[in-house]
Amino acid sequence: VMKRFKVDIIDYPVSTGKESVVFKAVLRKKNIAIKIYKMSTLGFNSVREYIEGDYRFEKEKLSRGSVVYVWARKEFINLKHMTELGVRCPAPIGVHKNVLLMQYLGTSLKPSQQLRSIRGENLEKFIVSAMKQYRDMVEKCYLIHADLSEYNILCYRNNSYIIDVGQSVP
Repeated sequence: VMKRFKVDIIDYPVSTGKESVVFKAVLRKKNIAIKIYKMSTLGFNSVREYIEGDYRFEKEKLSRGSVVYVWARKEFINLKHMTELGVRCPAPIGVHKNVLLMQYLGTSLKPSQQLRSIRGENLEKFIVSAMKQYRDMVEKCYLIHADLSEYNILCYRNNSYIIDVGQSVP
């Protein structure tokens, strides 16, 4: 990762899940996020359903090893499409094998919060923002997020951002 993308620093893990780990990093003096999909724990059968059901990947030959690479590419393509059409999400930077580089949402010291962590008067504002982003995702990008929840919406600079779009299908 460091050599291929010329990443300056990998700072710290932002989130750790059963399928991937996201790190805050620095690339050309800008904060970025690096998502590394775990080769061993990404559920082959569950992921395969989202890939095989997506016409954009129907010619892919899937094996236990390749499915993770296709999954990373799929998320990159979805993020790129959403960014180009104005849906708030981390802007993609690059992808190679099981590694995805994208815009980092947060400060140098702290990542942005998930919607599930927001309390008080800001909650309604972020929910309304999230609903608009999701509507735009469906109406402009023709993508359905198959796992959208309060865990997959980040709240940053008074706006909601949709994340984990690998499960999104046309």
